[in-house]
Amino acid sequence: MRGVDKPASATDKAWGWTIEMLADTRRRIMKCFAVDGGYCSTHRHKNQANIFIVEKGQLRVFIENEGVWLYPNDSISVPPLVRHSFQALAETLFLEVYIGVHGSPKLTDIERFSESGVKR
Repeated sequence: MRGVDKPASATDKAWGWTIEMLADTRRRIMKCFAVDGGYCSTHRHKNQANIFIVEKGQLRVFIENEGVWLYPNDSISVPPLVRHSFQALAETLFLEVYIGVHGSPKLTDIERFSESGVKR
């Protein structure tokens, strides 16, 4: 995306990068950038809800294999234990919010069913 610089503290992902914006005992907010065609693994979180908020670009969020298109200022929430993934349909900047249902959201609270990558 033109004009979006990758922060030095960003964590590389197969589909782009993330940077933690906020983390406390109930929530984590990540700023994310996905390259055109970038997709995350199909996965679920055991004890946390996941919210996607698109700032720029287009993101297709799959919830239990049904795709929902998100455009700037759109958002969607995924409850705990629900399989989901996403794919960027253009270079996309978005927020990913994790809300702990039973305590703080943890990086280990994930069960993956596929890999991440980029579809060209």
